[in-house]
Amino acid sequence: MKYFKKTFLWIIILAGLAGYFYLDVETTKKKEAEKEEATRLLPFKPSEVLELELKKGDGVIVVQRWEDGWRIEKPIKVKADGKSVEKALSYITQSRNDADYVMDENPTRERLAEFGLANPQLEVTLRIGKTLTPYTLIFGERAPTQGVAFAILKGSPKVYRVLADARAEADQSLYYFRDKTIFRTEPNMVDKVEIVKDNKKVRCELPMEEEGKWEIISPLKARADMIKIIEIVAKFKNSEIKEFIDEEPKDLKAYGLFPVKTKLSIWLSGDESPTETIFIGERDKKKRGYLAKLEKKDNVFLIEEDMVDLLPDDAEDLRERSVLFFEEGKVNKIEVKYPDREMVIIKTPPPDIEWKTLKPREEIFDVNIIKEFFNRIKEFKVKEFISEGHEGLKTYGLDSPTIKLLIWEEGNKSPHELNIGNISSKGDGIYAWTGEQDTIVLLDNKIKGVIKDSF
Repeated sequence: MKYFKKTFLWIIILAGLAGYFYLDVETTKKKEAEKEEATRLLPFKPSEVLELELKKGDGVIVVQRWEDGWRIEKPIKVKADGKSVEKALSYITQSRNDADYVMDENPTRERLAEFGLANPQLEVTLRIGKTLTPYTLIFGERAPTQGVAFAILKGSPKVYRVLADARAEADQSLYYFRDKTIFRTEPNMVDKVEIVKDNKKVRCELPMEEEGKWEIISPLKARADMIKIIEIVAKFKNSEIKEFIDEEPKDLKAYGLFPVKTKLSIWLSGDESPTETIFIGERDKKKRGYLAKLEKKDNVFLIEEDMVDLLPDDAEDLRERSVLFFEEGKVNKIEVKYPDREMVIIKTPPPDIEWKTLKPREEIFDVNIIKEFFNRIKEFKVKEFISEGHEGLKTYGLDSPTIKLLIWEEGNKSPHELNIGNISSKGDGIYAWTGEQDTIVLLDNKIKGVIKDSF
């Protein structure tokens, strides 16, 4: 009982000490926060700013906070880049007013000239509260070292040392503060894409029942390269306008934007008409970009060359070039048929999973050979699409293929089929028919050796 009382007493003492240290830490944090607030040159936080006005010489930029984000009100009315505005506010409001930051309490005209404040050309006004109370910082020159600049707060004679980054943000151009977004739709929300390049149109769709399997709908029906499609949409979503060229163009012909020869349209899942469309005009060699405009906006702007280079020249460029599409873990049977022999390999069901041959004789088959085969066969890509369907099978030695490969997946009623035919007359590949796309294609002739070496 005496031992229990001692233990309980120590628990109370330790709890008291913990509480004391907690209160002490919290009090210290509070005092530090209060001290930091007291030394702010501008007595508010970035989140309290409702308007930002930048004056550089005769130029004026006014940015206002609205419910849906920041908007530029002067010199033009357009959406602002919220991240750029918030970055500028963050640096500008970090300025301090304690003794360490005051360079001169009451400078003479000569001293102001030394700081670049005798005839300043750069100032920023932040407005807060319902009455839009203004606070104006007037910037002088940057100091030669230490990453600082000089400024005065309008209404006070003191010269302060501020971050050079604060001055740099106040000195930014209209382009910096403008929203430079091209497409706003997230790539994973798109289910239709239409590309027109030099008047050649390709339309692709993502069927609801075939998750992730994009299809070319026109000018031919074929499986599309999903990665390329996502890459294109993501490029136009993540890239920015390079330069704003003309806010109210009078003649789109001058920019190669009428008639439209190249454009990209995307559909948000569920939309009947295009959600976003960009028209692409002439290439500006000097500026290394293409002139463009959004269908739903008037202004003409410049985009990077690599964005247009990414667009396929025709449907062939957008076709999926993988030879076979199977999930390795689901494969439970492989058949390989030659003119004079046949091999059938199956995967036994759990719990004792193993591969074994049924033909030409029943025996255990090395699982490592299966794994290596899967890895090697997936590396092959279509070199050229020859013809669609079964037409011309005899021409390419595919009416009686030298190898017929069938890969079965659990639950599928039909296999993934690949038939190997003749070597091309040029010797640059071997003809094959792929059941995946019901197409005659040209492949690297090494594929024949990979199959024969494995089975």
